Parts: sequence; structure tokens; C-alpha cells
Amino acid sequence: MFSTVLPLLMLNIVFHNVEVIARLVILVKPSIRDIIELDFDHLGEANYDRL
Repeated sequence: MFSTVLPLLMLNIVFHNVEVIARLVILVKPSIRDIIELDFDHLGEANYDRL
């Protein structure tokens, strides 16, 4: 009994952790994108000021 239940329980825990990490990445990803866009906007403004 335990030999079949334990691997399934371990798989369930692993998949749950993967799901939590994936949700965190999805939440953090837009903020990283915004930071990169802000950096590019700032670089663009600096280049226009030089011209």
C-alpha cells in the first residue's frame, strides 16, 4: 500500500511546488518588463537630449 501511495504523494508535492513557482514567475515577469521599458525610455530621452 505505502509503496504505491508514497510516490504519488511525492509527485503531488513536486507538481504543487512547480505550480507555485510558475505563478510567482508570472506575477514578477510584468514588473521586470516594466523596469526594462523604463530603462529603454530613459536611454532614449538621454539620446534625444544630446542631439
